[in-house]
Amino acid sequence: MFTPSSVDRVEPSGAVLAMWHAQEAWGKFEEAGDVEDVDANLCVQTPLFSSTEAAQGWLADHPDGRVLAIEDAWYLFRPWRDHMSAVLNLDA
Repeated sequence: MFTPSSVDRVEPSGAVLAMWHAQEAWGKFEEAGDVEDVDANLCVQTPLFSSTEAAQGWLADHPDGRVLAIEDAWYLFRPWRDHMSAVLNLDA
């Protein structure tokens, strides 16, 4: 479970997020105008797997892709989340 400041819980504990090449993913974040854009153009197209082993088929089909532990993904996209939180006034 994500919270505004951390990853509180991951079940199963070895779950991973599969994502395209990091620059492509970051570009989609930068193009997004709001949270709905991110949901429609990135989040729903980013699969979750129960483990790195379970993601092997996806990785074979996406040679430029990678899988990240959920906590690592949370930290990778933290700058964008912080920016969107300020824009949307979520801290108020």
